[in-house]
Amino acid sequence: MAQPNLEDYANRVQAIRTKAESDIAAVRADVRLSVEGKREKVDRIRDTANRSIAGLHEQYEAAVQSDTLRARKRVFERYIAVDPIAQRDAVERAQKVQTEEEALGLFAVAKRLRDESLMRELALVGITRQWVQLVNAYGDANPLYADDLEVVWYAEMQAQAQDPRALMAVAMAFMNVNA
Repeated sequence: MAQPNLEDYANRVQAIRTKAESDIAAVRADVRLSVEGKREKVDRIRDTANRSIAGLHEQYEAAVQSDTLRARKRVFERYIAVDPIAQRDAVERAQKVQTEEEALGLFAVAKRLRDESLMRELALVGITRQWVQLVNAYGDANPLYADDLEVVWYAEMQAQAQDPRALMAVAMAFMNVNA
């Protein structure tokens, strides 16, 4: 599963911008309007376009958040802990890991023992600590959830502001009309 397509939203925003710029050019070329009349119409066009762009931005952010939540649930909430004590132990063991190498070693043991709770908890730690090899190991062990895992990974990266290109792409896609 992939995140909402930013390019689709950017194209919709560009269509709004293009129409607004065309409408503004027509208003400015209209010799029948006074300077004040032109300013009022241009402001109305700009405000309407910017509200539409803001609405699309909200839709995009809501879709990203919704898709990320669904992906997180599919990847990390698919196992119901039969033994709450074992689940708590898995959480504690995963949280105590200090390095990615240590986590990979523990992950290998958990995989060999088919300890899904510990594997899942290690993957969660890997995502929050940005341990690529660990997250990839979990994806390799659970290939049906690899796409969802990628969605969760990129959402976490963006939330931690570690992917400035992605943040810039979103900002550029939803730039207001300033004509």
